[in-house]
Amino acid sequence: MSIPNIFHFILISKDGKTAPELEYFQYVSIKSAWLTNNPEKIFLYITIDPTGPYLERLVSEIPNLELTRIDDFTEFMGNPVPYFTHKTDIIRLQKLIEFGGVYLDLDTITLKNLQIFRRYSKFVTCLEDDSWRLGSAVLLAEKGSEFAKKCLEFYKDFRSTGRDEYFVEIVQEKPYELWLNSYKGSNVVTITKADYILSPKTLLDFKGNAVYFKKFFEEDNFDLNDSYVVHLWTELNYQRYIKDLDQVLSSETTFSKLIKRFLD
Repeated sequence: MSIPNIFHFILISKDGKTAPELEYFQYVSIKSAWLTNNPEKIFLYITIDPTGPYLERLVSEIPNLELTRIDDFTEFMGNPVPYFTHKTDIIRLQKLIEFGGVYLDLDTITLKNLQIFRRYSKFVTCLEDDSWRLGSAVLLAEKGSEFAKKCLEFYKDFRSTGRDEYFVEIVQEKPYELWLNSYKGSNVVTITKADYILSPKTLLDFKGNAVYFKKFFEEDNFDLNDSYVVHLWTELNYQRYIKDLDQVLSSETTFSKLIKRFLD
């Protein structure tokens, strides 16, 4: 069974009450995946109807985009889940198990078709830059993925309340241990390198590294020829490099050229 050409994105309310606005880089995230992969379907999971002109553009431009409302929740497997990021972690696994396909964070930009990854494995992820955690910004899985099901079971022991010492325990650390102890070397789980263009099979193009960020966001010669997906790491870069669209559009950097390419 190959990984289907179905894409999944998540845009849920952070506080369970306020409608999120789809920002320009999130529009680019979905638009780039559509243009480069021609998916059978794109799901955007929401808890409250999002707003904004970029949402209207997406709906008008992408005929197979499906805004799918899901119920908000505050606990899972008997444990409280107060933080929206962890809710997203749970939803992505549930939907990959249900449908299979490609999950992408809304701060990624897809540069190439991902068929090479969809056809040779049952679950695809990457190592974080410290190599003891599995990445979660880009996930590919066949429907009913065995590995995804086991990762979801870890939430029985979920104990994080936000950005604390347990923040990535279930979503990244436990899956890494599972892969290392049970799946390393198998075709059930494929690990790609999340580094600065290490090979043609690199999913993510650079580490969470200030040197690479500076080159990507401030200079215009960052080489993306071998990259498939760029992760913008908005958690680290939003205020300085991403928030001000006028600033982005008036500059000539690798980042700004990518945005212009998909925003025009």
